[in-house]
Amino acid sequence: GAFIRLNRIHMEEDAGKTMHTDAGSLVDLNRTGVPLIESVTEADLSSPEDAYEYLTRFREVLQFSGVSTADMEKGELRCDVNISVRPEGEEGLRTKVEMKNLNSFRHVLASLEFEIPRQITAYESEGLDAIVQETRLYDPDKEETRTMRVKEGESDYRYFPCPDLPKLRLTDELIEAQRALLPELPMARRARYQGELGLSEYDAGVLTGSRATADYFEEAAERSGDPKAAANWVSNELLRALGTDEVEADSLAQLTLQPEDLALIIEKTAAGDLHSKGARELVRECLRTGAGVEETVSALGLDEKIDDSALEGWCRDALEANPRVIEEVRAGKDKALGACIGPVMKASGGKADPKRITEVLKGLIEKES
Repeated sequence: GAFIRLNRIHMEEDAGKTMHTDAGSLVDLNRTGVPLIESVTEADLSSPEDAYEYLTRFREVLQFSGVSTADMEKGELRCDVNISVRPEGEEGLRTKVEMKNLNSFRHVLASLEFEIPRQITAYESEGLDAIVQETRLYDPDKEETRTMRVKEGESDYRYFPCPDLPKLRLTDELIEAQRALLPELPMARRARYQGELGLSEYDAGVLTGSRATADYFEEAAERSGDPKAAANWVSNELLRALGTDEVEADSLAQLTLQPEDLALIIEKTAAGDLHSKGARELVRECLRTGAGVEETVSALGLDEKIDDSALEGWCRDALEANPRVIEEVRAGKDKALGACIGPVMKASGGKADPKRITEVLKGLIEKES
């Protein structure tokens, strides 16, 4: 939980980009003049892991507040890293080096892991003048940084404020009004999910992976009144399906299975109208076809009630085929019942509730003892 101060946030226009190839240099002016916002932190980050964590949290804020999808691959978020090293206990900062061409948070981590020992080794072998202020490029193929251009000092960056843009003075009232428009941000949601809803730190992290996931979970949890069940379904089934060919969706917001549908399935399972295997089958079929919950329940035959006498008959058959189970259960090994549950499920066409099967099997064994 390091506290990272922002030095400033300012507006800029995007610049042209030069690319050097074996055939010559190319200039890309496609993004020239596009407005962007740049934020600059103070030198409060002290490890590659800190930098990675900061960027992750910063991107979350942008995504949850609807500012940007902040996709680095699409150029919606970029970052440069300034780094300097100093012996522990030394006051002041030594010469900084700026690193560019960082196209992912992973590259940020890798470039820092290369650059820190490079600077330390240079100081140890060449003394205080070993590091010059320069811009270096990160090469992801070689996982190393190399000099791009050397700058003498701040003036070479040619920073100057735009004379047409006067300074804005924002009132406290305006700032508070804007603050009130912000949604609940992911760190606050994670704390609430753990504190109020009793979820684990891991589950709270998974569920706040995106705004769409968090919003979907919250509505399903509220409608069903069962946050833990909603968390399990969202984490284990719905997010899993997003990563497969089962659904044509990039986020939970695009699923045909809506939060109210999931809440209905949770309620049916809690009431005993669905057993867990049937509920999983139902969710997967709804995701696959886009059909409603009730019609899919009918289509799969999950609403057919199993007659107790039929269930008892299947259980008797299973015990006769597995006589050792009776002995093991009498010896206190209830796990042995597993050998009979499969055959009974098969005989019922997958419609019997495994819990009910277990009860009937135990009842039959007790009767015979």
